[in-house]
Amino acid sequence: MLRFVNLITKGSIMAIDLERERLISFSEAAKYLPSDSRPHASTWWRWWRVGVKRIRLETVVCGGRRYTTAEAVKRFFHRVTSATDGRDCDLGEATESTRKV
Repeated sequence: MLRFVNLITKGSIMAIDLERERLISFSEAAKYLPSDSRPHASTWWRWWRVGVKRIRLETVVCGGRRYTTAEAVKRFFHRVTSATDGRDCDLGEATESTRKV
């Protein structure tokens, strides 16, 4: 069974662990954020296609539909926050912290 889905995008490796992470739709992903700041569905698509500060949301396609995971969303926000704050993001640290969730 495929354990990791790895994509190389603009110099970064994205990995969704299909054995440990449950796939969720973009509308489900929005529920992980406070109700007063939930992004519109088009925002999630933009985060996947374009990204923020050259960082893209990790996704996979299954049955013709695009999915992400709660862990991928957490990694995305961690990387974007690090880039915004001018810090280097330790991808190992971000991955390990989200794996423990």
